[in-house]
Amino acid sequence: MADEIAKDIKERILYSEMENNIVFNVVLMLAAVWISIYTFSFGVWTWKKKNKFGAFIVMLIALVTTVLPFIYLFL
Repeated sequence: MADEIAKDIKERILYSEMENNIVFNVVLMLAAVWISIYTFSFGVWTWKKKNKFGAFIVMLIALVTTVLPFIYLFL
């Protein structure tokens, strides 16, 4: 009986940690997407100002900012 209770407590703790981890990951992903959108909009503004190389680099940074957290999360 005591072993079953201990096992149940361990399962609940592990589930709680996993649930908190998921919430933390979602918050981080939302922050990364928000930063990427802001950075990409700066790249568009730079493109309109005829600085195409600078705009390309800024958009590349925005892409990397979005893709790397997804890779880290799912691999």
